[in-house]
Amino acid sequence: MDLNLPAMETTRVLQSTAILTILVLMVVLGTFLGPVATSEGKPLIPAAEGTLTGLLIAVALVPKAPATAPERCFRYAAAALVVGVTLIVMTYPLHMTLLPSPCAAHWRSWLMGEAFEEYACGPSWEYAGDFVTLLLTSIALVLAVLRFKTPSSYARNSVYCIATNWFCWVIWALEDYTDWCKKTVDAHEQVNVINKYLAALGKFLNALLFVWIAVLVLRRTQKMDPSGWQLAVCGHTAWWLVGIIAAGALCTQLARFIHIYLGTGDEWTTVSGISAAIMLPIWIYFAWLHAQAFEANRRVLKEDSELPGAVVVQVKWALRVLRTELQAGLILSIITGAHWALTGVVGLFGVEKYSEAYFVLLHCLKRLAGIADAWGLLMLSGLLQRNGGHAVKPPVPTHRGDRDSPDDAVWTAKVEELAHRGVRVGDLMDFYQQLLEGQVMPSFDPRYSQTSDVAREAVIPMSRVDEDGFALASIWNQQRPCLAGRMVTHNWGNRFSHLVAAILADATGQAYFADVVDALQTLEDFAEFRDSLQNTEQVMDATYWVCVFSVNQHASICGGFGPCPDTAYAYTQWDAKRRNSVTGEIFPLCGCKRKKYFNNEAALTELNKFDDLMRFLAENVPDFVHVTVADDDLDVFKRAWCVAELVEGSALNIRQTLLIHSTACLDKNYSKLKTLDIQACEASRAEDKDQILSRIDDIQGFNEYLGWLVFDAEGIFSGFLDGEARLSLVGRLSERARCDKDSKV
Repeated sequence: MDLNLPAMETTRVLQSTAILTILVLMVVLGTFLGPVATSEGKPLIPAAEGTLTGLLIAVALVPKAPATAPERCFRYAAAALVVGVTLIVMTYPLHMTLLPSPCAAHWRSWLMGEAFEEYACGPSWEYAGDFVTLLLTSIALVLAVLRFKTPSSYARNSVYCIATNWFCWVIWALEDYTDWCKKTVDAHEQVNVINKYLAALGKFLNALLFVWIAVLVLRRTQKMDPSGWQLAVCGHTAWWLVGIIAAGALCTQLARFIHIYLGTGDEWTTVSGISAAIMLPIWIYFAWLHAQAFEANRRVLKEDSELPGAVVVQVKWALRVLRTELQAGLILSIITGAHWALTGVVGLFGVEKYSEAYFVLLHCLKRLAGIADAWGLLMLSGLLQRNGGHAVKPPVPTHRGDRDSPDDAVWTAKVEELAHRGVRVGDLMDFYQQLLEGQVMPSFDPRYSQTSDVAREAVIPMSRVDEDGFALASIWNQQRPCLAGRMVTHNWGNRFSHLVAAILADATGQAYFADVVDALQTLEDFAEFRDSLQNTEQVMDATYWVCVFSVNQHASICGGFGPCPDTAYAYTQWDAKRRNSVTGEIFPLCGCKRKKYFNNEAALTELNKFDDLMRFLAENVPDFVHVTVADDDLDVFKRAWCVAELVEGSALNIRQTLLIHSTACLDKNYSKLKTLDIQACEASRAEDKDQILSRIDDIQGFNEYLGWLVFDAEGIFSGFLDGEARLSLVGRLSERARCDKDSKV
């Protein structure tokens, strides 16, 4: 990842400076200014200190790059701390009732709901509300902390938000306790100072939390709209809205604090009401803009949800994500809007603070908003949904029975022999270096040379020994058996550098192989890439079964190109396959004496045993994986024998992965994915295609299964997707659908 290191360093310096400045200001206020108070004797310094503490927390939580996931021990320690603090805060009033002092009677009367000031419903109801809210928000925070296992800046910010929400409720619970304590203990002034400090801190953090949620919402929506076509009406306006929301939230909370806790005149209540009244329509407009963006994506994708092609799997997943996001956003917007609406009514029309209507409605909405924020952030962060969350793997396609395999010793021995022709990644890299150096194939060009070119002009010559010939894998393994750990399905018409790059990407755990292809273009880049793998013995010793190396080409194709077709189209295809794709020259033929075996000698030929080979490897290799390498045009799905291997792999229920060049490959081939149908696959012999398709019971089901493989290649099942990355993928899918429709207009 390309990181702007100077910018990151500047951010760290500014952050450190801001933290130091706030700390110095807090010390100065607390040490030199003394107990500054209002005309009514209300202390101001604790309130200022509480506000500065909230600002300090906000600055300290400025996102850092790159994002890192905490270690397991830290996650468990943090979860234990949250549980411990929550239990202490929730049970503190209960412990106070057991004290051998007059305070115990006061606490018991408070918990039993006896009258306190003008609360009509009794403060015990408020304690019960705090208890339930703190419990549910703490559960959400513990889950978020424990599930934060993968580096993700969005997941980290979501955890910070959930933690801030939980901390607000801890502060408000303590504030309620100190508000009651100052009525019942002798140390009234000390408790009053703590009460004002907690009140100011809670109000500031609550405003910060509201703004933070708005920022996360906007980030998610912009990720869903990579080209900017849907949010053109928002654009920078959306960030201005966030700024207005931030100012309004801070002003509202500040005005409420000044009026309630510092005992000022009613004008501050009016300021609070005006701020809330202004911010409410802005918040509604902000939510409406984002709902429009979600709905625009949903409409585009809905049109493709009933298509028969493989893309329907992606579209259905995206629609499920959008539906969940819209529902969650609607709930959060309604609760938040209602809370701010009631705040505005209270401020503008002077509803008494302790009236029953105010107490029940506002406090219920406040607690409901806290719970909804915590669980909404958790659900939308992606922390609870591993491997795509809403993605549903289609059932394994059913088959019309297993293919009949000859049950004779010769056939079985040949299958076992093939299975033990694995290719080490280290040997493959040695071979590729020879190609780049021009030692074995002067015409090799990593940008254009196809696998068929390399097979004819490098593999066949290098695997010939005098008048005989062997599989190149056998030469590399010095004729010793080497059981393959993975089997590769690929198209001989694909560029050879892409095949090698895909194998190396799979061996190193990469989702796409475009970056590896770039490293295979020159000797210098290849040497640098190889050096980065030298200390990884597990990668270098990984073994793959690749037909171009593992099949003995001297026992089949080395001496010819097959019979010349009669029709013009077939001849064109046949003629292209016998020529070098770079030079256009006809491949030289091999003159070895090795006997050739084709379908007329089924037990001895190596060209018809891929199904049985896969079955043998699946039964004898732990964690066996079938790897399919897709070319830029996805023509691998047009090759009948490639489809046959996919069919067999699904029948055996083994793990199958698809490696693609990049997301741009899927963008370019969206139309092809929409109409991807294995019935359109091609084979040199019509009977081969008929035999392969006859084994599939549900053609449409298998097409959807292929779509799932493509989807898996984009990371839905192979790795963690946070909420932002999930919406980014949804946006990419809708962008493909939109561009495809525009191209047809």
